[in-house]
Amino acid sequence: MASHTIVLPGDAIDDSQIPTHPKKPLRLGPGLRHDPTTNEIRPTVAGQLVSDRQKNAMRVETSNGR
Repeated sequence: MASHTIVLPGDAIDDSQIPTHPKKPLRLGPGLRHDPTTNEIRPTVAGQLVSDRQKNAMRVETSNGR
């Protein structure tokens, strides 16, 4: 099941929202960046944070059109 939270650029993401899987690496989608110095995941755009525990993936969905 996927969980949804609204995030703004630079917001801290709670560890409980980050999916963990013993065999699959975490996949960051559009709108998220990993900072290796602080070991934090931060959004770069405003939108809905979607984390999928089955796929072990996270992304930020926005309503931006081209």
